[in-house]
Amino acid sequence: MKQLGLDFIVCPADVSEEHLPEESTSEYVVRLSSDKALKIQQSYPDAIVIGGDTIVWTGEEILGKPDDEKQALEMLLHLSGRTHRVFSGLAVALPSGQIV
Repeated sequence: MKQLGLDFIVCPADVSEEHLPEESTSEYVVRLSSDKALKIQQSYPDAIVIGGDTIVWTGEEILGKPDDEKQALEMLLHLSGRTHRVFSGLAVALPSGQIV
């Protein structure tokens, strides 16, 4: 966005990242992205807000963002030599409150 000359700010969104039992991994990451965009839009109602999230699925468990460097290393060691899938979601909240 910077290369396009757009002004923007980065705001972390404080939302629950609990995985709901009935959600697929794809549904989960899309919901998180939407929740984050809508949460930030509460503070910036006239802005177009982009929310995003990425998770790693090992086939047995979902790994989110590590809390610190130690946990990141543990995750990398856990994933090393194993097949896993990465899911990313993106949501755009318009000033009308609509998610696209």
